[in-house]
Amino acid sequence: MRHAVLRADRVKNALLIPAPLALATTSADGPLGMVRHDLRYLQAQSEAIAVAQAMGAQIDFVALMALLATAPDTMRSSMQHDVEQGRNPEIDAIAGPIVRGGLQHNIPSPTVDERVTMVWIRVNDSGNHEGS
Repeated sequence: MRHAVLRADRVKNALLIPAPLALATTSADGPLGMVRHDLRYLQAQSEAIAVAQAMGAQIDFVALMALLATAPDTMRSSMQHDVEQGRNPEIDAIAGPIVRGGLQHNIPSPTVDERVTMVWIRVNDSGNHEGS
């Protein structure tokens, strides 16, 4: 039971920063500074927060906003690095909890869905077919 609780907490925490960041930077092919104020990134962040809250996450918004505000503009995601290196990104591991959690709790995530599609378009355009 304790393992399930710890896993659920990790999933909720992973929804808040890494997933929207990875989807935004990878789909835009740029660092955080390029997407930080982009409405699609901010909307994906809102969708992730809504799902995390529905899953029971207690969010410290002051700490979350401080962390996001102080992250360096040059920050890039591991998903972005995977795509650049010709590896398929771990879309399901990163965005899947938002999509599945949204479906489970009846919370739409159209921006996350769109970013997932954009990442796959980028992968396909670059000729990445590892594991396909």
